[in-house]
Amino acid sequence: MLDAAPGPSPKARNEVHGWEELCEQIKEDLLEAYKGNKTCTQVNQLTILRNFTMLHIKGLGCIDMSNELAWQWHEGIGIHFAHCIHFLAHHYQLFEQLPIEKQGGDRGQSLLSNKWIQMAMRAYLSNLAVGEVTPKRFYYALNTQILPTLGYPPTKSLLERMAR
Repeated sequence: MLDAAPGPSPKARNEVHGWEELCEQIKEDLLEAYKGNKTCTQVNQLTILRNFTMLHIKGLGCIDMSNELAWQWHEGIGIHFAHCIHFLAHHYQLFEQLPIEKQGGDRGQSLLSNKWIQMAMRAYLSNLAVGEVTPKRFYYALNTQILPTLGYPPTKSLLERMAR
């Protein structure tokens, strides 16, 4: 969720703003996010940052804030999320923006986003009787019938997870 990503170079140390100053920017970013200009992950990150800011203004330390937020969001399961929160807060304070998302893979370049392949998959699935559709059967059909018939023989077979 919060992997380090290449981004702009950090601002000079004398330009790093405190959390009191960033509080307003986070509120504006959240308002923008609620208008639909951000992903759900980004809305969650901004909400966590807003809570982090509020706890900081109340006087908690960074580690205590990260642990408290991890407990609130995941009911105390694991310390990894607390480290992710700490990284997120540090990144936002340095760059005044959220980290670049690396999830989402091909950004719509999947074979399964091709309209002809989608039509062929729907046709295959609609020809099966109710109860006969299983991920394993669909996965097998994709790799042996649907994709080769359309001229897309997979160089390596698609995963069953993708068929689900």
